[in-house]
Amino acid sequence: MNKKGFLNFYVIGIMVVVVTLSSLTYSFLKKNSSTEIPDGTISVEKNEELPVSKTEKTQEINKPLQDTAPTIKDTSGYTFTIIGLVRDVTDAPAMTPGTPMASIVIRATGPKIVTTQTQSNGSYKLSFTNAPVGTYNVCVSIPSQYGTNPPSGCEVVIVRLSEKYDKTLELTVNGNVALHGTAINFNLMREQTR
Repeated sequence: MNKKGFLNFYVIGIMVVVVTLSSLTYSFLKKNSSTEIPDGTISVEKNEELPVSKTEKTQEINKPLQDTAPTIKDTSGYTFTIIGLVRDVTDAPAMTPGTPMASIVIRATGPKIVTTQTQSNGSYKLSFTNAPVGTYNVCVSIPSQYGTNPPSGCEVVIVRLSEKYDKTLELTVNGNVALHGTAINFNLMREQTR
């Protein structure tokens, strides 16, 4: 190797060392530079537990669960209606509604009692205000010489708060559910005399 080749090799070696040292220095300075700290506040605190007396631990365990008590739904103060018709189906042709019956007493008993009479068109409306939920029996006063189905002349209506809709009542009659109100029709039939 001649002097010129050796000198070139020597200069290249020095340049490699300088570049390597400057890269290392840059990396070191970059890691320790204050400009690389993210915006915001960095806080370091030492967390020490203070000694707690046995009495304080017992009080904490026996503390009443005020915030975890379940909320009880109010079951009174509701408004709903039960409507329907009372008809004489004694001589009614098949698939016809029959003749409306006026002045027939309809009475609901249960957590609240409501009574009404049918209008000239046979319709009635039992209006419940400030009423509690529960089971109500809705009965028609069957005139003498008439029968009805069911023979008792009563239907059971279960009034409860809906689990699906907030602040909504469900009224169930014979497995059929309606919201806010329901309808019950009574078909009366004259009994045959012997």
